Amino acid sequence: MRFTRTAIALGLAVLLVACAEAARPGAEPGLDGTWQLERAIVDGVELELFESHPVTIQFDGRQVGGTAACNTYGGDLVEEDTRLIGEMSITEMACIPPETMELESAYMAALTRVTDAVVRGESLKLEAEGIELTFTPKG
Repeated sequence: MRFTRTAIALGLAVLLVACAEAARPGAEPGLDGTWQLERAIVDGVELELFESHPVTIQFDGRQVGGTAACNTYGGDLVEEDTRLIGEMSITEMACIPPETMELESAYMAALTRVTDAVVRGESLKLEAEGIELTFTPKG
């Protein structure tokens, strides 16, 4: 079967656009893996991140979990218009400095509001009204 250059170029363009656009986690194979939070904006306020206490999220099929600066958390992905991540469990250790716990609390509250996941290139954005959590692959 012969393909013209135009048909091949069109096919590649469609493939690139499909890979770059937002998708629900159940349909986005690029979401699986571990990601580290690089920037967090919650209701117009940028959260202070701590290199000593990284925030991560890991997707494995329909499961989600990670480290929320101090404690580890886990839960399920859901197919709802109002949220992306369902109820989560979290360990209950205390960490120092106290700002670490403030970051953890704000991050966990933001996760419960997330409605969309967008993978573009080497970044993952979890978004909702007033929420923008930007992650990069942890490797």
